[in-house]
Amino acid sequence: IAWYFPLEDIGRNNVFQIFTSFLVLLFVLGLDQAYGREFHETKNRFSLFKACFIPGFVCLLITLVATVPFAGDISKLLYGQSNPLWYLITVGCVILSFAARFLSIIVRMQERGLAYSASQVLPKLVVLAVLVSYVTFDADSTYANLLYANLASILVVVIVFGWNTKEDWMHAATAKINRAELRRIFRFGIPLVGAGVAYWGLSATSTIALRTYSDFKELGIYSMAMSFAGVAIIFQTIFSTVWMPTVYKWVAANEDLKKVDAVTGYVLTAVCFIFALAGILSWVIDYILPEEYVQVKYILMCCMAQPLLYAMSEATVVGLNIHRKSMHAFGIAIIALVCNALLSVILVPKFGAAGAAISNAIAYFVFLVARTEVAVRFWRPISRFKIYASVVCILMLAITTALIGNLMVVHYSVGWALLTGVLLVWFKKEIADLVKFIGKRAD
Repeated sequence: IAWYFPLEDIGRNNVFQIFTSFLVLLFVLGLDQAYGREFHETKNRFSLFKACFIPGFVCLLITLVATVPFAGDISKLLYGQSNPLWYLITVGCVILSFAARFLSIIVRMQERGLAYSASQVLPKLVVLAVLVSYVTFDADSTYANLLYANLASILVVVIVFGWNTKEDWMHAATAKINRAELRRIFRFGIPLVGAGVAYWGLSATSTIALRTYSDFKELGIYSMAMSFAGVAIIFQTIFSTVWMPTVYKWVAANEDLKKVDAVTGYVLTAVCFIFALAGILSWVIDYILPEEYVQVKYILMCCMAQPLLYAMSEATVVGLNIHRKSMHAFGIAIIALVCNALLSVILVPKFGAAGAAISNAIAYFVFLVARTEVAVRFWRPISRFKIYASVVCILMLAITTALIGNLMVVHYSVGWALLTGVLLVWFKKEIADLVKFIGKRAD
């Protein structure tokens, strides 16, 4: 994409992703999480799925149809050009993304790992195939063609999920909604709407700030860095996909939840070493991207804070989800959002993409601390010193790299290599436990 499409279109694509995720987060009404929470305890899973899917889908369709007459104006606001076609393709992507969100949670809760994994890999292959076809047939490198590639990838997700869950949604289509259950899931889900929007704002603030105070070129650099941070998103997605359903199963079976502490330690170890490895190897990006993306390797580590610290917080916040304290998620997201907004207003006009990445990284650290501390209050105490100390050290080096990585007397990767040595000593117990665990599994 970087070699075929202009830098400005990479920035526009980031706006597309943020806008799509916003509408999905808003209109799921928190009921996707309610489905996950009630899955193991409901008497009729088909009725539960229908009750969770229908309200938001109807609201979404009404809203999108109402905005179609203003397609040109909305396109101008989002993408900097008045092109109704761009917005119409975006609408199609939003509808498909909403459907994929609910179909995916069926697969997640049924713990069908192969089906879920296939649905994550195939869209990337589709985008790659479409791009190769563009190059092969010398298609125009217009933004509409990039949107078509996105549309094709999301369509594949829906087809794959739809096939793998056909029995569930076909039975759900004829199931009768239990009103008492509907009220219960709304009580759980509606507070999460505010939390979802606030969390979207936390993720989107950097993009909005770059769109407001900078230009599409800086937005393109930031977007490309976030794309490379997708390595960390893989880890976050795998952990988030497996973790919450597993914990809910433990709760339903009345198992000892002290094992959560061990998992938290392993997640922290993985998070720290993924950060360090990225810092050591990020210079490789210069051999992958065009010259105008030279800044990407410096801000990558700050961009990785979003998925990695979110994954870390998923491990520490589990107590809130167990006790259904969903209302607190809103306040936590708001605190981090305000932090991100204030820092973005200060840093983005001066440092551009680097300022956006730094603001986002600090905000996600605040998010991690807030989720952890609130969960400790409502569940049980856990040791937090190692978590906070490790993350602070990593963020300090990441911010330094983003600001002056190109000015350092010694190559910045040396600093990350030294940090890796410290981490090996700091996490020797967790590493030994993991090696022992893997050895037992191998036997």
